[in-house]
Amino acid sequence: MSGLNAKAIGNDGIGSRVRGPVKDDHAGLSHAIQIGSSVDMAPALRDLIALALLAGLGCGLAAVQGDLLFVAIFGAACAVTIIEAIRRLR
Repeated sequence: MSGLNAKAIGNDGIGSRVRGPVKDDHAGLSHAIQIGSSVDMAPALRDLIALALLAGLGCGLAAVQGDLLFVAIFGAACAVTIIEAIRRLR
């Protein structure tokens, strides 16, 4: 796999982005690939979004079980993290 051009491997249109020339032994000059989103955001904001998703999952699981106390707790946690994430975006 090292003999293949890195640009040909990662050019699949699923969020791959070419990042600059990198020296390769076999292909001469190829490009390094960054897989993922091209949106730059602060790590703290990414953590808040992950917490909101986790709280939403907990809220959904508690709702399936029919435990209204935990639905309220996880729902409040989800709302607080979403509000804080919106505040940090501004």
